[in-house]
Parts: sequence; structure tokens; C-alpha cells
Amino acid sequence: MRLVVSKNQNRITDVFCDDAKKAKQQLFNHSVTQLYVDHYLVGRENGHQLLAWAFRQQLMPLYVVVTERQSQKRQAMITLLETNSYRSADGINFIKYH
Repeated sequence: MRLVVSKNQNRITDVFCDDAKKAKQQLFNHSVTQLYVDHYLVGRENGHQLLAWAFRQQLMPLYVVVTERQSQKRQAMITLLETNSYRSADGINFIKYH
């Protein structure tokens, strides 16, 4: 299942969530294979916090796509992914490197 977590519902996907709470429920209850994530979400939590939670819960999918455009927020998410063994050739599409 492909999960998009963003304030902007402009992507073709299986499931769309605009806040971290709904996204956490999807990650916890379903097998997510691809996660598309923005930094800015509806509600208190942001995309970086969602990723950190998913790592702690061991619910991260194999593929992650960082869709945030703001460079500082994007870099923070990229650093979090890279420190947890995700790799990317383009800085957008990440895959878990075992």
C-alpha cells in the first residue's frame, strides 16, 4: 500500500492522510510499502516527527519519498533517513539499505 502524508492531496495513491495521527494509524494497522511524506502537516506533529515515531515503532516501509520543498525541513528528514540506513541517488526517493 502506498501512503501519502501531506497537507496537499495532489498525488495518486492508495491512502491519503493530512495529519500524523491518521498516518500513524495507517502505518500501525496496514502493510505500507511506500511512504510519501511532507514536513508540514495538519495538526501538531510534522513529517519529521512522524518519521521519528515510525523508526521507534519499527514501522518504516522499504521505500520513502521525501516530497517537502523547503530545503531546511527536507534536509532534516533526509538526515534522519540516512542515519537509519536509507539511501538515495537523487535525494527524493529513499530505499532501506540492509
